[in-house]
Amino acid sequence: LLTVILSYFSFKNIFANRRIGLWGSAVYTLSLYRLYNIYDRAAIGEFIAMTFLPLICLGLARVFSEKEEEVRDRKTVFLLAFGYMGVLYSHVLSLEFVAVPQ
Repeated sequence: LLTVILSYFSFKNIFANRRIGLWGSAVYTLSLYRLYNIYDRAAIGEFIAMTFLPLICLGLARVFSEKEEEVRDRKTVFLLAFGYMGVLYSHVLSLEFVAVPQ
């Protein structure tokens, strides 16, 4: 349920469209790799970490936005902090994948 809520919120705000948010949330929540982690591998830490990945995407989309007020908004920092801390506390290996400098 948390994955559905967070991914809908993230996709809706990234694309500024409720319909795209709904479709993105459905595709992300029902992706085969996520379902494989939950039901076959029982990789609890990994699928909990995958819950927070859309928040990181939303935070990074706001950081690299052309709108100056979105970049300087406190909400952007909280989205990134909550996303990265959720991944850190649930699955450290996933944090290494999302935090590697480019």
